[in-house]
Amino acid sequence: KEERNSWEHFLSQRTPRSERGHVKVEYASGKHPYERLMEGEVLDITQQLLDDGEQRRRTQRNPQSSFITDDDYVPLRLRFDTHLLDAYKESYPQHVSYLRNILLPSLRNFWATTLNIVPT
Repeated sequence: KEERNSWEHFLSQRTPRSERGHVKVEYASGKHPYERLMEGEVLDITQQLLDDGEQRRRTQRNPQSSFITDDDYVPLRLRFDTHLLDAYKESYPQHVSYLRNILLPSLRNFWATTLNIVPT
C-alpha cells in the first residue's frame, strides 16, 4: 500500500504534459538536419550514399537476394519478462492474474499479427 501511495504522490507532483513548455534542441549547425537537407546542403550521410559524386544511390543488398516476397515475412515473436510481477502476486492476485492471463497474451497476439519481420 505504501508503494501505491508513493506512486500517487509522484504522479500528483508532475506537471501535466499540456502545461509543459517545448524543449529547445541546439543543433551543431543551428538547424535540424532535415532543414539543412531541404536547403540543398549535402550532409555527410547523404555523401556516403552517393556513388562517386553521381546522383545515384548504391544498393545495399546482394543482387541475388534483392527481392523480398510476402512468404519471407514471419510474425514477430514477443516474450514478456514478468518476473517483477511475482512480487505483487500475494498483494494483488487478481491484478497479476489479469495481466498474465488476459492483457499480456492479448498484446502479444495483437503485435505478432500486426508486426511482421524478415528474419536475417
